[in-house]
Amino acid sequence: MALTSPQANVPDRRDSFRLLQDQIMTQKGVVVFPPALITANGTALAQRPKMAFRFIQNCGTVPVKFLVSNNVSESPTASVFHGVLAACSAEDDGLGSVQSFGITGDRVAILGVGGNPRVCVFEGAAPEGT
Repeated sequence: MALTSPQANVPDRRDSFRLLQDQIMTQKGVVVFPPALITANGTALAQRPKMAFRFIQNCGTVPVKFLVSNNVSESPTASVFHGVLAACSAEDDGLGSVQSFGITGDRVAILGVGGNPRVCVFEGAAPEGT
C-alpha cells in the first residue's frame, strides 16, 4: 500500500497559474493573433484594450530591455526600463526569457542592449475586444 501525503492533491501556485492560462487561452471566442517577429527597437506590443493574453520572448543573442507605457514618445533607455529579457545562446534556440503581460492592453516598447533586438510576440484578444 502506497503512502500519500494530504498535500499531494493540493495544487501549487504553478499548477493554478497553468490552469488559469489554459482557461483563458481556450476561452470560447478568444481571437489569437499570429505570432510576430520584431527586429527593431521601438513598439513590440501596441496598445490594445480587452486582451486575453500577451507574451513576448527574446529570440536573439542580445538582452532586450522593455518599458510598459502608453505614451508613444517613451522608450526604454540604458537607465529607464521595467525589465530585461535574457538572450538566447544562439538565435532562436528557445532559451531566451519569456515575459507575460497578462491581460493588460498597454503598449510595450523594447531596446536591444548592444545590438538589434529579436523578439517574438504572441497575443490574443478577449471576445469583447474583437
